[in-house]
Amino acid sequence: MDSMSTATDAPVDDTLRREDLTEAVRATALLADLTIHLWSGERTDRALSDKIKNAEGAVGNTGRYLKNLLAGCDVELKDVKASYMAARAAHYQLTLPWVSNATSQRQQGPRLLPNMLFDRYLNEMSKLRRAAIGKRDNFVLEYPRLVAQAQNNLAGMAKPEDYPDQEEIRASFKLSFDFLPIPSAGAFQGLPDGMLERLGNQLKARQMAAVNTAQAAMWDRVREAVDNMIERLDDPTAIFKVNTIDNVRELITLLPGFNCAGDDRVNTVVADIDRMLDGITPKMLRQSQEARADVTRQAKAINDKLTSWGL
Repeated sequence: MDSMSTATDAPVDDTLRREDLTEAVRATALLADLTIHLWSGERTDRALSDKIKNAEGAVGNTGRYLKNLLAGCDVELKDVKASYMAARAAHYQLTLPWVSNATSQRQQGPRLLPNMLFDRYLNEMSKLRRAAIGKRDNFVLEYPRLVAQAQNNLAGMAKPEDYPDQEEIRASFKLSFDFLPIPSAGAFQGLPDGMLERLGNQLKARQMAAVNTAQAAMWDRVREAVDNMIERLDDPTAIFKVNTIDNVRELITLLPGFNCAGDDRVNTVVADIDRMLDGITPKMLRQSQEARADVTRQAKAINDKLTSWGL
């Protein structure tokens, strides 16, 4: 295998103005917004909470009793929820956060979707949506039987009024995705010039912060995937799974799309990963100490490179 390229191979162009950067992102990406609603299958039972509290002689805010409405027969509901969560996972996999606050923990709202990944996103999300709707429809058909079984299991804790009807259950599950353009300062119109300039500058500042957050998230994803692989490689007792390599190899496809800011370092890292994993399989890493040592060396070199870049 070829030796790794050095960290100085891809200098960063610091002359790119902030306006140019946000315009570059606007021209190569859009925003993807995912909406998911689920029926929880749970209900807080205040009467039961008070009964337990009084029986134990407790005082004050002692908590609440959250009742599983499908007690003993909630496998089908868990299966439906898992299908919707698979769509959420794919949404996060193919997008980057679009928030101006780098410390934000928000997991809702539009995310940055590169144009390069749009077709893949549309195909994968459409397929996952169809699968989720199919699971939901099957659950709705089984719902009356499951309710009868659950009420029998709950015995005196069961309350018929806790259970929505079948159509309400169907409407409780929603999965949709939409696409939005990244707005430009020129979208503000019809206001005094001073206010237009102020609002435009504020928008540009927020978008520049969002670009920086998205790019930081991209590099965090690289670091996390490579770190995890190194950890597995360094542990002789660890079972090396296909996903460990796939998560790193996937970066070869994702990073060029995520690189809306035109960072030349992305090309360097993609080339390094491609070279490192060329012809490598999990079986090879389990059976060949030489291959394992070589991939470990190259993975650590990638991490050293990221560190030298301050990433």
